[in-house]
Amino acid sequence: MAQQYSSSLLNNDLFSFCKMHGLGNDYLYMDCCFGNGHSNPIENDFRKYIENLNARNETHTLENIIQKLCHRNFGIGSDGVIFITKPNLELLEKDSNFSQHGTIHCQMEMYNSDGSSGEMCGNGLRCVAQYACDRLIEMKKIEKIPISQTNHLNTSSEDSSSVSPSYQYGYCIRVQSNRGRKVYDCICYAGVEEERNKKLQSPFTNSHTNSFWVEIEMGPLQTKASNFDMASDFENPFMEVSLVKQEEGLIRKVLYSYTYEQENIPVLKIPLYCLLVPNPHAICFVNEILNLERNSHNDNVDEHHVWKKDVDQFPLTLVGPVIENDREIFPQRTNVEFIELISPSSELNNYETAEIESTSILSMLESNCVLRVRQRTWERGSGETNACGTGAFAVSQLVYLRKFYGRRHDTAEQSDNDTESPPLMCTVQVKLNGGDLYFKYDRKKQQGLSETLVNMVGPVSYVCNGTFRIVDFL
Repeated sequence: MAQQYSSSLLNNDLFSFCKMHGLGNDYLYMDCCFGNGHSNPIENDFRKYIENLNARNETHTLENIIQKLCHRNFGIGSDGVIFITKPNLELLEKDSNFSQHGTIHCQMEMYNSDGSSGEMCGNGLRCVAQYACDRLIEMKKIEKIPISQTNHLNTSSEDSSSVSPSYQYGYCIRVQSNRGRKVYDCICYAGVEEERNKKLQSPFTNSHTNSFWVEIEMGPLQTKASNFDMASDFENPFMEVSLVKQEEGLIRKVLYSYTYEQENIPVLKIPLYCLLVPNPHAICFVNEILNLERNSHNDNVDEHHVWKKDVDQFPLTLVGPVIENDREIFPQRTNVEFIELISPSSELNNYETAEIESTSILSMLESNCVLRVRQRTWERGSGETNACGTGAFAVSQLVYLRKFYGRRHDTAEQSDNDTESPPLMCTVQVKLNGGDLYFKYDRKKQQGLSETLVNMVGPVSYVCNGTFRIVDFL
């Protein structure tokens, strides 16, 4: 394979990139699919260039080059690199229904800033969808259609002249996931404000004035636990649990003992809820962390001293990497989220709601919001990041299940005895360092949670375009 591209690739070591971010989670996007000025898009895949160099007995690793590219001081700077490539149907899971996907527009292949390959990135997926959408619009290969706000990523075939105010316009994009296993349906709402002859700006946060709205179908709610009872064990966060292997589709629980003492931090007992979505995440409610602080007089352990509830005060940079790299519990390492529930009535980011139209996406999301949660993430291979989309997806599922599946004790107004039934449609808002993500929960059946589908809605922004010489990073 390397010899096939050697003549052209070794004569040109200049590669183009587009830098984008979702809520500050920024990546370098390598267009190896649509062209972006290249007659042969595959020539913009510097992985092939490295293969050719190595075929000539030069030794260079992709991990090392990505580390240099992503370095904030000595490189371009980013949380990782994402290659946008042509779809590969042979990689899809055997039980995938190709007919339901229709056209797959591209595939994303993600690398963290340390050069390691990641399974999926929610913020990256939204950026890939928007990038693909804009290229396909330029190539006149897709058209905007009315999108229903009330249906779960359902589109309308109505003529645009007769569309009701409950519809907005968007583009349907389908992206094959990293490692090619799944296909994600996405909606890019970039044409909404243009349709109304307004300057395009984000309704999500006043600090990102050039953002686009993107909605992604994330998949079904995970409703089964592997080694604890959701209906009762949420009430007893410190109950010892057996250590079992993480399985996709099953939430497992780990009672983690943090023993690395530094900067006067006492030993902590940390209940973690672990999900694969499909990359691994370990989530902790900060108000449930047990502080095993010893009494200075008799060295007795106070089993009732709980860590302060403020997630922003938690020493994430010390605890996060220890949990991430515990290979005995997390063989592939893990992302780590520390979270704190917020009152559902809290206002977010001082939105000027009077200026938000009643038909806007934000208005719909806010009116249906039943849970708000603050999240900080220690991302596997990247450290603390401004946002983690898959982590927020996992967090939203956990707080949703805790509210509607387990017996809760988080606020005084909640009953100690019963759970409440979830509405057929509602949203969960996750506040990240870089801004807010919303997750739409659509319960297809009146009874049970097994048919609940989840969508992510959030902003993405372009930062810049540029080129680099690969030899500068060898």
